[in-house]
Amino acid sequence: MALLIACKNGQLQEVRHLVEQCGADVNQPGQLMWEEGYEQALALPLHTAVIAGHLDVVQYLVEDCKAQINMKSKSNVMLKHFFIDKGLTPLHVAVISLADQVQKDVIRCLAKNGADLSASDSNGNSCWALTFDVDVIKLLIELGMDIHETTNELLETIVEAWACSPDPSAIEVMQLLLDKGADFHKENCEGLTPLMVAAIGASCQQNWPVFEFILTQEEQPFSRPDKIMALELMGAFYINTGDSGNGLFCWRMAMGFRFDVSPALSKPTTVLSEVAGKAFDASEVENLEQLEEMAVFDPDSLIVQALLIIYRILGINSYQTWECLTKYALDCWALNDGRRFLNISMLVLECSQMEQGLWITTVDTIRRLAMSFHSLRREESDAEDRQLVSFPNVMAVLRCAANELHRYANSYNDYDDGESCNILLDCVIQLTIALISLTMTDEESFELKRCLYQLVRLDERSSRNGYNLLLLACSSSSYYFSSLELEMIDSLNIHVGQLPSAEVIRVLLEVGADPDSKDRIGNTGLHVLARAGETFTSPTVLALFEAGAHLDQTNVMRETMADILHKDSPRQANTIFLTPLEFPSLKCLSARAFHKHNMCSTFFDLIPSNFYHFKHFLLLSFSYLPNNTTSLQALYVCWKLNF
Repeated sequence: MALLIACKNGQLQEVRHLVEQCGADVNQPGQLMWEEGYEQALALPLHTAVIAGHLDVVQYLVEDCKAQINMKSKSNVMLKHFFIDKGLTPLHVAVISLADQVQKDVIRCLAKNGADLSASDSNGNSCWALTFDVDVIKLLIELGMDIHETTNELLETIVEAWACSPDPSAIEVMQLLLDKGADFHKENCEGLTPLMVAAIGASCQQNWPVFEFILTQEEQPFSRPDKIMALELMGAFYINTGDSGNGLFCWRMAMGFRFDVSPALSKPTTVLSEVAGKAFDASEVENLEQLEEMAVFDPDSLIVQALLIIYRILGINSYQTWECLTKYALDCWALNDGRRFLNISMLVLECSQMEQGLWITTVDTIRRLAMSFHSLRREESDAEDRQLVSFPNVMAVLRCAANELHRYANSYNDYDDGESCNILLDCVIQLTIALISLTMTDEESFELKRCLYQLVRLDERSSRNGYNLLLLACSSSSYYFSSLELEMIDSLNIHVGQLPSAEVIRVLLEVGADPDSKDRIGNTGLHVLARAGETFTSPTVLALFEAGAHLDQTNVMRETMADILHKDSPRQANTIFLTPLEFPSLKCLSARAFHKHNMCSTFFDLIPSNFYHFKHFLLLSFSYLPNNTTSLQALYVCWKLNF
């Protein structure tokens, strides 16, 4: 504690005394109070000296005391009156916390004594990613930082990050990177060169000067096809953001490079999948005359051209492709163009199928489609629109949701605390409701049941309450649909399938769902239905009874379905005793009688010695007595009296 205070205040003599005379450990963390009452747990002496900007203390700790120069902070670090994430080395702290010459001197001191210039913090940021100070960036590059392997939390190298930067000094940084040997032709994980990154960033970051610098630099010249592709891509992104003027300017330049220079280059053929061909329903323009005519008479087709170019150049697995297609799909929804919305959304779903694991983009697309199916079905429009919600379309989305759930179960990916899984489970229920409402052939019905059978066997559960598919079908609503978190237009009427659904419950039970499955607090489907306002005569409850659900099952509060109904409607509670029930088994009725008379502790004492005759007595009695609680009580009296 005393050493931390001395490092914070720059008291070099006190630091020397504590280390040399008192034996203080320069790598020992402790508690430190900063200004405005902020207390930092596990503060480190070297980090503290760097934050406070005391170069002499920093030099003493790293040169004389040999403090661990690459030790990472184990708690949040107090910088400029706020805490930032842990995992920072002293070099990270120096990059972001100091200013002017002191900052540069501390960085030089740390680098000279072995600071790792490529170290990453807990978020994956190298030190260059934590500052926009051009002088600091230049100093790190001059000190020998790896400009090809170090990345930020978005996995961008410094070349990519500054290629799309709107900073006026970005050109200066890019020139320095060129001088240090940065490869401007190297592709990132998405297959994009710095030129392509600059082309994408030009429309949204307004960094045209950086793009022009990279395009025209002579140290690493680009080929003619590379320049054409970059200009086409930049024009497409301008068009997608609504800037048709700059977009057409870029496309005219690209066509000039393509056709006006000998030899002329033909446009590459775009290979479209079946879904993509149906979504675009167009081909790219081949000459400037077609482009000019389209710009004047058919602006919407101009947007489709932009999407086609983005799809061709970036590919189906690019996030930018997904983002642009999603934006256009939502625009189509706002314009009540259900057919185009559905076709583009199916392409969005195809684009979002990544190999890296469950993506929230896929989940959002599935949920959006599930809601749109219900809305399109309920709209009182022409018959053609109703044909959009067909079995192949809905089943394709359900199959995709099932695949994502299986992949999620095997990926051990908890980056979103199960939120994606929860949404997907709700989507499965809503899509099943939509499919059941359609007229299906026997083959289609079998395909639906096979998909649901696999999901029932998977038994994935919601992290919110432990609900599986059957319990979700018994609940009063789909949480992730009733919250209306979709990116739909607020002015439109949004519809979802009605819950609880007896049809969905029956089909889930048919494919093997356990009628007595419980959530994490012991609620069965009957408990959930009771809380949803269902009664003993409701079709949903009868569906569970027919499958053998146990009426006497209790949750952790020892409540049965009858107990829950009694809370909400005392009159309803007695119907189970007044109405003969066909479904409870002898085991259920016996258990209820035993529980009522507190006989569990003496159960074995009550079994007659001649069990064979007792069994035949029960069978004979039930052939004459009605199957209700009164009959059971009569049998119980006979049993208690040993016949």
